[in-house]
Formats: sequence, structure tokens, C-alpha cells
Amino acid sequence: MNETFEGQIRTTTRKTGYIKIKETDESVEFTQEGLGLALDRDKVVYELVGRNPDGAKQGRVVSIIKRNKDVFVGQMKEVADRETGKREVRFVPDQKTFWPTPSIVNAQKYKDLEGKKI
Repeated sequence: MNETFEGQIRTTTRKTGYIKIKETDESVEFTQEGLGLALDRDKVVYELVGRNPDGAKQGRVVSIIKRNKDVFVGQMKEVADRETGKREVRFVPDQKTFWPTPSIVNAQKYKDLEGKKI
């Protein structure tokens, strides 16, 4: 098993994340896959998995210790699925760094909430 570390992750609108290492002033970069289900400012356990082409450390979230928040604000919107092009109703969070996009079971039944703040 790899050595693990703890830190608070910061996510970006590019679906990547970073943890600043206080002792060295370096940052660990997390790709979209490496983030797992971690959200902005969650406290996580992570492991180092290598370096990116620029030489920066890369990590992978192993587990989430504490969520930064558990209430999210957004709207139900009909949007096109990026892969299939099919239009479907989804929850679109106000927070731009929110990743991954949550899946709402039977979202189509909430179509009457479209455009309203929830």
C-alpha cells in the first residue's frame, strides 16, 4: 500500500484539483479521474501516483474525511448530454467548481422545477 497523506482539496472549473503542501510550498495535482468524488474544499486522504509532464506531483483521492458542505444550490435544467446529445433534465449547481455533476434519479419528473432555484 502506498503512503497516504491528508489535505484540503481545491477544485477548478477544468475538473482538476490541487492540494498545497505546506512544508514544501509545492502542490499536488489531481486529474478528473484522480479526484474521485471529492468536492471543492473537502478534507481528503490521498496518495501520490507520479508526476505530470511538467514535473508536478500528481495524486489520487483515496477517501473523503470530511465534506466541506452538504447543501448545494442550483437549478433543474434541460440540457443535452455531452456524449449522446439526448436532452434530459439535470441538476445544474450554481458553484462552477462543483464536480462531479450529481445524478438525480427520475430527474424527468422534476421538469416542473426547471429554471427554479432549488
